[in-house]
Amino acid sequence: MLLPPDVREDDGFSLMEAVVALLVLAVTAVSVAGLLTNTLDAARGNTQRTAASEVAGNVMEAVRNQSADDIPDGRTVIGNQFVDGTQYNVVQDAAYVPAAGGATCAGGGAPPTSGSR
Repeated sequence: MLLPPDVREDDGFSLMEAVVALLVLAVTAVSVAGLLTNTLDAARGNTQRTAASEVAGNVMEAVRNQSADDIPDGRTVIGNQFVDGTQYNVVQDAAYVPAAGGATCAGGGAPPTSGSR
């Protein structure tokens, strides 16, 4: 079919359309890369906090197994521990707190029975 000379067919993309499409693609790629980087940093931080919590829990368990007289007052450097290549500096702070009124136990009463909650 013959078209009049003033009607033109759109045979494809113009150079300007290709440049705009590449610009949109570049902005999207940079945004996704930034989000991915932030997500990886957050995951690494969470892993390190979990490992630090485990190290602290292990130190607390060791302290619970000591008698009160064996725990030194003040700051004690326990040492450095490495977990997955990350160094954790473990420091213990302890202070003696006397019981109010000289009482060692303020609780009383009978222990609960097996049927009560």
